[in-house]
Amino acid sequence: MRAADIHERCRKHLAGDKQPKKVRFVALADLPRSTSGKIQRHALEARLLAG
Repeated sequence: MRAADIHERCRKHLAGDKQPKKVRFVALADLPRSTSGKIQRHALEARLLAG
């Protein structure tokens, strides 16, 4: 799946204000996790905004 495919699907099925502006692919192993195995969304968001 490519970013263009995701944008196309969102254009067909979502309202304009609900469509993502950017699509980034992150390897599952690279996601920051807590000790219980949950994805730390705040850490992920900070990492994506930083670079």
